[in-house]
Amino acid sequence: MVRARLGDIQFFVYDARRGARESTELEKLLAVYPSVPDPTDLLWAVGLLQGLATFANTFGQASDWTRTETQRSVWLSVQAQPSISLGLALAKSAIPRHATEDGVQAILVLLRSLVATLHGGVQALLDEDPSGASAGARLTPLLMHLHSQLSSRSSALARELRNPFCAPRAVPAGPLPRAAARAAQSLDSALRCAAGVASAGSAVLDGQGRLLWTSLPEGCAEGLAAWAGAERPAPGPAALQPGARWEACEVDARGSGAEGPGPASVLLLRSAGEARLPKLHLGSPPRPFECLLLSMAPADLWVIVALDRSGGGCSKAQAAALHNLARPWLEPLIKEAALPPERPAHLPGYRYMAVREGLAGALASPRPKISAMSHVDRAMAAAGRDSMARQGALGAAADWTDADGGASRTSFREVLARAATGGSWLLMQESMQGHLLAVRQGAGEKTIKDIMPAVADLQRRLDLNA
Repeated sequence: MVRARLGDIQFFVYDARRGARESTELEKLLAVYPSVPDPTDLLWAVGLLQGLATFANTFGQASDWTRTETQRSVWLSVQAQPSISLGLALAKSAIPRHATEDGVQAILVLLRSLVATLHGGVQALLDEDPSGASAGARLTPLLMHLHSQLSSRSSALARELRNPFCAPRAVPAGPLPRAAARAAQSLDSALRCAAGVASAGSAVLDGQGRLLWTSLPEGCAEGLAAWAGAERPAPGPAALQPGARWEACEVDARGSGAEGPGPASVLLLRSAGEARLPKLHLGSPPRPFECLLLSMAPADLWVIVALDRSGGGCSKAQAAALHNLARPWLEPLIKEAALPPERPAHLPGYRYMAVREGLAGALASPRPKISAMSHVDRAMAAAGRDSMARQGALGAAADWTDADGGASRTSFREVLARAATGGSWLLMQESMQGHLLAVRQGAGEKTIKDIMPAVADLQRRLDLNA
């Protein structure tokens, strides 16, 4: 049994290669938040998690994840890089109602994405400073941010935990009208073709950090969306970097000064007296990019352009010039994005989450629609979500094999269940191409024959039959 005397929410980062000699054990802990009176209690728990991982490896059940549960708490760790793990201890009383096992794991998935996006990974920090002091100083603000989010029941993270239809292992997607997507494509092409601009691609996100459109290489969107959703850049203090501030640089049509707002503002990050474009590490393995951030009002959109500036930083004047280069396509993008999308943001009568191969992100019901669900329906969705996660449909490797033991792209599982009260139905579909979790709220269907037309209607309206 875990004996550590810790708070209800405890984050820690540890390196299994360090602290191997007697009296150096504390070197294993790179970052801890909140601080603990007696770190040996935390070391005892870290040793337990390491032991469980070794035990699983011995019996051929190797996984990046280690989980143990006591009567009062849940302990999780995920290997972020070889020998380096991120850990979380949660009192069960601190876990929101209807939170799924997969949702709790998503907290560490988010932390892993933030560490990689902001710093290029823990190992990169240790390469800069082998003592680990710099790594601790730069990781602790991220632990503090997530601790603050989990401690507040009204925070965005806590609300997502209560939502069994959130998609923590997939990039959250939102609808974007086709005309707006064409404007985004034109903007991206213009920047790629501009002399002296080494653009790796761009992305359009809404004010909640949902991905609307992207041309970034595979693997970049996840980190970008995780950072945007947590940071939510806007003029004022930066959420993830203490002491830093976001500033809006308004530019005129000639890019020569600040003469009132145009269709977008370049957002600069001021740290240690210097205002610059934010640097993010994107892709797998992470590569550093300077990100031109265009904050677009009144549409509440961000356009983020990843610039490969290995030859030097992008000055404020260069950022203004890039803004003006993009300007002809920003106004139509704002105009078209304000129009109703071809695919509605929500389908009445259903609560759903769908992830499919080839989609830019996960399609899911908006959170306010989930809040209106009954506790019975939400508990049924959470149970279905946990069932899917255990069978590997939500990010882990599922055993999709054919009769000869080879991979099969036609394998398919479907589960339909009806709530004992209220007349709601739960639908789960899983395949190599993705998965769908949906609840059809009481509409009078009593048998499987009755519910099947509604299932087909949902698939058609979400464009998931391909």
